[in-house]
Amino acid sequence: MPRRADPHLDADTEPGSATRSVAKNDEPVTGEVPIDRISGIEQRVIDAGAWALEEGSGEHRAVRTLDPPAPERVPSMMLRLSREIGIDRQDDEIVHAFVEAMRDLFPERRFVLRLVAAEGDDVSLFYASGRLSHAGRDPLLLERSAAARHALDEGALERVGVTLADRYVPFFEAGATGFDVPLADGERVLGILSVEYPAGLAVPAWDAPILVPLALELGSKLRSARLLRESSYLRDYLAQVIEHANAPIVVLRRDRGIENVNLATLRVTGGAREGWMGRDFLDFLPPSEHGRAMTALDAALRGRPSTDVELRLPRASGGFARVAFNTASITAPDGEIAGVVAIGRDLTEVRDLEEQIIQAEKLATLGQLAAGVVHELNNPLTSISVYAEYLLTKGRRSGADAGDLEKLSRITEAAARMLRFTRDLVTYARPSSEEPASVSMIDEIDQALVFCEHVIAEGHVAIERDYAAELPTLWAVRGQLHQVFINLVTNACHAIAEHRGAAGGRIVVRVAAEEDESLRVEVEDDGPGIARDHVDHVFEPFFSTKGEGKGTGLGLSIVRNIVQQHGGTIEVSSRHRVERSGTTFRLRFPRRAASR
Repeated sequence: MPRRADPHLDADTEPGSATRSVAKNDEPVTGEVPIDRISGIEQRVIDAGAWALEEGSGEHRAVRTLDPPAPERVPSMMLRLSREIGIDRQDDEIVHAFVEAMRDLFPERRFVLRLVAAEGDDVSLFYASGRLSHAGRDPLLLERSAAARHALDEGALERVGVTLADRYVPFFEAGATGFDVPLADGERVLGILSVEYPAGLAVPAWDAPILVPLALELGSKLRSARLLRESSYLRDYLAQVIEHANAPIVVLRRDRGIENVNLATLRVTGGAREGWMGRDFLDFLPPSEHGRAMTALDAALRGRPSTDVELRLPRASGGFARVAFNTASITAPDGEIAGVVAIGRDLTEVRDLEEQIIQAEKLATLGQLAAGVVHELNNPLTSISVYAEYLLTKGRRSGADAGDLEKLSRITEAAARMLRFTRDLVTYARPSSEEPASVSMIDEIDQALVFCEHVIAEGHVAIERDYAAELPTLWAVRGQLHQVFINLVTNACHAIAEHRGAAGGRIVVRVAAEEDESLRVEVEDDGPGIARDHVDHVFEPFFSTKGEGKGTGLGLSIVRNIVQQHGGTIEVSSRHRVERSGTTFRLRFPRRAASR
């Protein structure tokens, strides 16, 4: 029987399609096995010829069948795909490799593969090995018999958007034949592979036993790749959650070695991540904290969580951060405890506020006692001061012994110091009753400098005035402004005298108006400056950098209170014992801020 070309095959050439092979012999087909009776790759490939006879239109015409792949090529191809196509590939790469392998093994077949989106109802990838028909086909259409062969529930398929058809519907041209293979993961459909034969070609019985296992291997690769991506995403997502959580988190191994710390921990401590990794957690804690930390960690390693374990973590800038940790065990896949996770709350600000509240309560109590204490002390102190001054003056006139005069002088100085202390104590605890008024800042500063003339002279200090012109008036309490600048100038004079001695120094007082019409006042000296560790504490009550018996520690605290009562601010900057050292106090007063 002569061979004839199939007009359906020669109608067009598909882009990228395999070249069609020529039949090897003229023997007729000896048998055909329906697709739905084929199951498993173990069935031997049916040895059939390359031609079949078809009756139609009153004449006999030859219908060509296709050759099976060489038996040794199938396992070789599957081995190559398994080795070269890892689960770390993207879906399109895996699909492309498998479909190209199928085209290589089965030339003249056409393949269409659709992947179903993870949420269903949509196609995430569509791959075709040739030019599609204009009529097209529903991408999620599946043969009902194919669903039955793979034991897929029809209701579950319809819920994810898969439509069932009673027969194969072609993709490429009318009259083509083929079959569908669902790529399933249990009841979940990952995709659908369609194998299509142009019109005029018989469906070979040997294709399905080989293509179905290849499709199942493809489905397995896609499932593993998706699981890898999902697990990687979950791992990265959890890592990001831990890294950016607004709470300090420390992950420890069983040996207390630090496995990980998050950004919140680094922000609290100010350290670098490299300084934490691998080190023993106890190395970061003061010795006094070790016992409490070990108790919590040992309990977590025994499966018992701990809550609110407060520890002090050292800060890179100095001092400690106060963190309350909740600890829990980390379980390995085999059920063994692999480490400990400690999730903390930064209590540093809370503890600082608690200390400030305690301090405020102490000061409030002190204020309540101050009036009574001052009343009890002022009368005897006044008597001591008056009589000591009288005896000192009388002794000097009568030529008394120098030693006695020295003792009387010390009594006078001590009494005066105690009177100043009681006065400062009352001023700190109870604001002045003087009413605010419209005042000139320059006039009040000049008046304060007059009060300080003796201190300025003793310290050999030169005063420089830098006053801007046409300054607005200020709504303020005159006496309190005097007290502010007397304190600042007196402190500057004492610092200069201690640092320079008879060489003296200078104090510059500047007054200027800001754009918002507030007043800015600066008091700058060229003394030794304030140590960096002391700058943040100079406004605290009873904090003093002067020697024993030389200051009460209330002066700058009173200054700050007065400035704040006027709605203003005060800040200090200092250069300690360096070239051009000195201290500058900057005060800002709103134009019409009244005190209490």
